[in-house]
Amino acid sequence: MPSKMSNQDRVLSELRNSIVLGKYLPGEHLVEEDLARAFNSSRSTIRLCLTILERDGIVTEGTPRGFYVSKIDLQETLELLEARIRIETLAGSLAAKRINEGGLRQLKDTLTQMELSIEERDFMRYSLLNSEFHSLVYGASGNKSLEYVGVQLKTRIIRLQYKIAFIQGRPQKSLREHKEIYEALKNRDGPRVERLIRKHIGGIKRAIEKNYGLLGA
Repeated sequence: MPSKMSNQDRVLSELRNSIVLGKYLPGEHLVEEDLARAFNSSRSTIRLCLTILERDGIVTEGTPRGFYVSKIDLQETLELLEARIRIETLAGSLAAKRINEGGLRQLKDTLTQMELSIEERDFMRYSLLNSEFHSLVYGASGNKSLEYVGVQLKTRIIRLQYKIAFIQGRPQKSLREHKEIYEALKNRDGPRVERLIRKHIGGIKRAIEKNYGLLGA
């Protein structure tokens, strides 16, 4: 049983990353038999993974019968980001009160790795670390419900957020904003954390709105 779960986790991670990286395009039919061969797995495991990805909004079950890479239009993207601003500012405010020294160290370490990934021009790794930073903030809020909702909102548009990391100058600007959020959390300044998160996600919203046609949503 443990090895089966481990294999399912592997396939889920690899399939999710393949969609995020654009190997499978929006609207593309995901054929279970082909995926089973590609990921060296059984069709039953592939079906379970597709069901999980459907829950996360990354794939959609459609007609003809099967799963397809989800399409997300600009209006829905902007609405999800508006909702995320509300949720994440609350999470950040709570994190400013509740974060411990261990949590601050994790954020600091993540920032160091984000900076290194920019120096190495590894923007995909930067995107993954960016997502980890926000997950740590949600975790530090101490509110599991906020954390759950926040993950769902981020996951729906994760493909677009990864792609904007490749826009010239965007990672450097993003890193500065994350450093500011970290300093505000370190200083237990909840209102400033809220303002900085609102500014940061607002910047993501504007970047996606401006470059939507180039992002291949």
